[in-house]
Amino acid sequence: RRFALLCARAHRQVSRRASFAGMMDMWRPLAARMWPALLAMALVPPQARGALGAQFPAMVRSAGHDNGSFPEFYAADGRLDVVTSWGFTVVTLADNASLMDAQTFRTDHPDQAKAMVKFIDHISEGNFVMIASKGDVYHGLADRVKEAIRSCGGESIDELTSQGAYALLGRKGGEALAEQVRQQGDGPAAVASLCGRRGVAGVNVSVQSAGFSDGNFAKISLNGDDLGVSTGRGWNAVFLRPDGAFLASHVFDTYKNGSAELVAAIDA
Repeated sequence: RRFALLCARAHRQVSRRASFAGMMDMWRPLAARMWPALLAMALVPPQARGALGAQFPAMVRSAGHDNGSFPEFYAADGRLDVVTSWGFTVVTLADNASLMDAQTFRTDHPDQAKAMVKFIDHISEGNFVMIASKGDVYHGLADRVKEAIRSCGGESIDELTSQGAYALLGRKGGEALAEQVRQQGDGPAAVASLCGRRGVAGVNVSVQSAGFSDGNFAKISLNGDDLGVSTGRGWNAVFLRPDGAFLASHVFDTYKNGSAELVAAIDA
């Protein structure tokens, strides 16, 4: 039986006359409304929800200066109402997906770096933590801030460079559920995973999708390893067994064939 459907939307060809920024302005509000339902259906089909207990989908996105310079946080019902500014925004979630706290720290200022370390130190062990950058946080990034991020599973923070983007979904005192660092010009960082007390142990999923200007690719990884599945235009899906083992993959070209096949796969 299908356990999970992980979708990464590959950018379809558009007219050269179309503005990429204009396309993003048009699609971002729609995606913000659609993603919770799509991701919930994709990650947790109805027949599996009882076995998974109180799990919920979550996502963190971060874009560097070249891609809009923004952090975004999503959990369960949609985008979290978090005020962000230049620096690292740290968000904590309860096991039921409710927002516990959120603060932004401009870590090139020593007092703000100290405040971020103190904020993370006071997060209870096991709580879900989401971290995303905005602006060039590389300069002035102190070792004590990196160590605080690592305490939430952020083992790749040392890979961040100037004008890059960083996104983390982890647990305080635990490993990262998903983490990504993107260098300048490589497009936004985006990570997603199921969160909750119960579920398939040891299975961490990362889904990456890039538009035409950022490489035009879709990549799905399981426990940090790229599954290496063939991808193409449309919705690229991977099906997992209940134990997290790979079952199958398929590309749904909704631009050419419509949505019926994709909807049938989700409903099956």
